[in-house]
Amino acid sequence: MKFTTNEVDQLRKGCTLINVSITDAQIHQLIQYAELIMKWNKVYNLTAIKTASDMVTHHLLDCLSVLPTLDRVIHKESIRLLDIGSGAGLPGIVFALMRPNFSVVVLDAVQKKTAFMRQAVAELGLNNVAVVHNRIEQYQPNFEFNCITARAFSSLFDLIEYSSHLLQKDGMYMAMKGQHIDHEKLPASFKVVYVEQLSVPFLNEVRHVYQITR
Repeated sequence: MKFTTNEVDQLRKGCTLINVSITDAQIHQLIQYAELIMKWNKVYNLTAIKTASDMVTHHLLDCLSVLPTLDRVIHKESIRLLDIGSGAGLPGIVFALMRPNFSVVVLDAVQKKTAFMRQAVAELGLNNVAVVHNRIEQYQPNFEFNCITARAFSSLFDLIEYSSHLLQKDGMYMAMKGQHIDHEKLPASFKVVYVEQLSVPFLNEVRHVYQITR
């Protein structure tokens, strides 16, 4: 599916509304990425989203809305970021595309999803993304991450329980969720620093991001 100028304008206007600076080249890559998802979705069922406009709002702008928070709380020139349960690469590939200084690992336990992400990374020419097919609790790289992200993971407790061995001592989680749940239980020694409600342009749904540290 080829996206039209309507979706391009929607993406550009949405970025303006959330104060995310974006170049024409990045607009082109994000649209190319969304078109790839739609193409593969016909066979591999990567997402329930079926229209180009919804792809821009529910996926691209939804992920991009976290960037101002991410930029504000991470004060390092070199960022090593892990995106857990990345699916089609959301938000990991979007972050890597928008922030070339990030070194991103996108991880998923479903082979067809990692196959798609490898193809997307190759076609987009992203040299700052590694794709890993594994379960998070079994993933044992020889380094740790500054930041771990996840989008709509089942629970914050499980997210941290399965992945805390991968987080640097002074690192943080940036967990994207829908409804805010007060007093959601966390493993011992972890705390929610803050919860921020996100405003996603053209999307009438509740979104929050949780910053969690040791």
